[in-house]
Amino acid sequence: MGVGFVVGGSAAQVFVAQLVGREHLLDAQSKFAATDSMARLVGPGVAGMLVQALTAPVAVPVNAVSFVSSWWNLCYLKKRDPYPAPSSRHPLREMMDSIRMVRNHKVLWALAWGTALWQILFNGYLALQILFATHQLDMSELPPKFSLP
Repeated sequence: MGVGFVVGGSAAQVFVAQLVGREHLLDAQSKFAATDSMARLVGPGVAGMLVQALTAPVAVPVNAVSFVSSWWNLCYLKKRDPYPAPSSRHPLREMMDSIRMVRNHKVLWALAWGTALWQILFNGYLALQILFATHQLDMSELPPKFSLP
């Protein structure tokens, strides 16, 4: 999920800029950020309710369906990127060349390490937050009167 988030988050920023154009970029990015903040705020609570109400083995496929519906919506966007020219080079060789390029550039190398450190620490924090909430705050169960419609 971490790799998908890093790649998807970077791609989303570029795609939004291509989709709306430069003149509407500020407005689109602010709406994108507001939606992202709301999802981060509400998402864990909804996930917890789903796990409590449906059990984890059922909640995971429900989450998978949400990803499939997101993919389906993205397929119907009208803006299409032009396909790059075909390359005769092996993809592994191109990846290694890109890593060398980042490694040899001081700013890109620092950004890469900063991003990697952020991802490790943030995901570790999320794991510890779940343990703290369930063990220290006794938030492992929903209130007894909770029910889904």
